[in-house]
Amino acid sequence: MEGVWLHNMEVRRRSAEEKAMERRHTKQLRVVVVGHWHSGKSSVGNTILGRKEFDLRRTSKCASRQGEVAGRLVSVVEAPGWWNTYRLVDSLQLNKQELQCSLVRSVRLCAPGPHAQLLVIQADALFTETESRVLREHVELLGATVWNHILVLFTCGDWLGETPIEQHIEGEGDVLQRLVDTCRNRYHVLNNQDRAGHTQVTELLDKVEEMVARNDGYFLVEVPKPPPPKTKRKHAGFMVLCPPYLSVLGLALPETLENWTHCMSV
Repeated sequence: MEGVWLHNMEVRRRSAEEKAMERRHTKQLRVVVVGHWHSGKSSVGNTILGRKEFDLRRTSKCASRQGEVAGRLVSVVEAPGWWNTYRLVDSLQLNKQELQCSLVRSVRLCAPGPHAQLLVIQADALFTETESRVLREHVELLGATVWNHILVLFTCGDWLGETPIEQHIEGEGDVLQRLVDTCRNRYHVLNNQDRAGHTQVTELLDKVEEMVARNDGYFLVEVPKPPPPKTKRKHAGFMVLCPPYLSVLGLALPETLENWTHCMSV
């Protein structure tokens, strides 16, 4: 039925605002900003902190900054991004493990754990089914429970003009609506061109506090430890790969070092 989703969203939003008024402000907040390349993660960090702290150039490393915002000490970590049309099933196993380690590292930079994961989505770009699948695959590298701590953060709020973000979400169709529903109707929109607009950042932090209250704490990640790094062993003049990397490459592990060396020398 037309407008039903929008009506239900408005009812939930008002209920959340009423509960937020009953809480006291958290003195410290820790957030991780995640999203694909060029989604505006660095600009989000700069907007939250009210100054240029994050480099706008693409990087494969985590970056961490902090500052006082609206009476709170806010720590912001930018996680490395991903290509929004490149699925994990098309990635090499080693690339997947490297990305997982990067995401885990971003979480651990917010020790003991982030209060929120801010999932950045561009409001001025079509959110497709392919992009949704890619996003879900990458986010869930941190485990299925990560969705309890995610808030969808729309960038390019200036592009919306006078259009309410709720109307934009409804107009984009089922794909974007399902993502917002997965995040339990937690969303916000930022205009990164207006860093002097403190109200939009304060409202974002209020929503993060509400999520913390509902979750009764911050996010903890439990993932398998990555395999040890590749090392060299001197034996019969050959460089030998450690067993974990042989298994990743799909090679059978020989029973003895002699057989192993023979395998690598063929």
